Parts: sequence; C-alpha cells; structure tokens
Amino acid sequence: VNLAVGTNVVQLHSGEPEPTDIVVAKNGDLYWTCKTAGVILERSADDSQTRVLLNGLQKPMGIAVDSDAENLYFTEVPTPGINGASGGQNKIWQFNLKTATKTLVHSGDPEPSDIAVARNGNLYWTCSSAGVIVEGRRRSY
Repeated sequence: VNLAVGTNVVQLHSGEPEPTDIVVAKNGDLYWTCKTAGVILERSADDSQTRVLLNGLQKPMGIAVDSDAENLYFTEVPTPGINGASGGQNKIWQFNLKTATKTLVHSGDPEPSDIAVARNGNLYWTCSSAGVIVEGRRRSY
C-alpha cells in the first residue's frame, strides 16, 4: 500500500496480498481492507505503525468511516453473486472505533462491493452483480 503526495511516493505497508479499499478519517487515520488476508488494517496519522484492527473476516472489500470518525463500515463478500435467499453469506458491518463493538447492519445482497456513509449517517453501497446502489437509512440499522 503506497501513498502518493505530489511526486513523492511513501510505502505505508507491504506484505498484504490483496489490499482492496482504503478510507481516510477526518483526523488523518487510514483504514484499509485486505480481501485475501481477511483483515482490516489501520495506520494512525500521528505514527508510522500499521496495525491489524480486525482479523478473521471473510473477504472484506468496501470500507467507509463516518464524519465523526467514530464508526467504520465495511462489507464482507465471501460468496460474490449469491444473494441471501440462495445461501449467500455477504454482509455489511458497523465497527465502533471507540468501543470496538461490531454490529451487523445488513445481509443478503449478492455482492456489496463498496460502501459510503453520508453526513446524516445513511449508508450507500454498490451491489456489483445486481448492478444497483442500495441505501440503508440510519434509523433502519
């Protein structure tokens, strides 16, 4: 994982086989998913150490952080293209960065590939195989 600042390139971390998505919190902390390793990594803005934030995940892909940098949202896509009614295991999670609590937000979509969080807390995720964008309203999760 490299960071390009103008013409300078800084290596943030090496060794992860498949970094998939990255997000920057308002305080400058970085979080990224590594699909094949099943982890989410973090790097604080105030140091140069990369740490495993979550492990044991099933192919994490999309990642987002809310405007308060309190909650991290991510998708897991172990069964791409298969919806929940057909046995798919794909999920969308909320991880509270202060309490380290992981909460299931949604399951059943065939391929929730990427995710974004609006200022009002609503979530939006792409469902690649269905070709749609889904809205999760804050009050419903």
